[in-house]
Order: sequence, then structure tokens, then C-alpha cells
Amino acid sequence: MNEYGAKTNGDKTPRWLKEAHRDARRRHNQAALSGVTLAIIFLRAQELGDLAQPACDAIDEFIARWPVDENTIVQASEEENTLDK
Repeated sequence: MNEYGAKTNGDKTPRWLKEAHRDARRRHNQAALSGVTLAIIFLRAQELGDLAQPACDAIDEFIARWPVDENTIVQASEEENTLDK
């Protein structure tokens, strides 16, 4: 149990997500680092349930407001293909 009485199951962050976070930090890719960090926070907040629902809601609102940049999507896809090799 954490300090708020919510039960957590430890760090259940997927290995691939941790590696993506480490890679984004190493490459100084701020957009990727922000995205992966939000994903990690979101997953951990979901583990906590109702206690952390405000964090999930804030992330959802942030993503909904974020403009879609087709160039960024293409670049991310190309980087992902490079990492797979």
C-alpha cells in the first residue's frame, strides 16, 4: 500500500516503454521523452485507480488539445523502423 492507502503492484511499466524512455533521453528527443513519460504516468495512475483519476483525466485533456503534426508522425515511424533493425 502507498501513503494514501491505495494498493499498487510495484513497477509494471513494460520493458519496451522503459527502453523508449531511455532512448529518448539519450537522443535528447524532447517530444518523444514527453510522450513516453506521459504514457508511464498514465499506466501508473491507472494502477492506482480512482485515487489517480485526476492524473489520467489531465493527460487525456492534454492529448486532446495537442495538434497532430503529420511530419512528426512520419519521423516517429521512421525512427521506430530504425530501432527495429
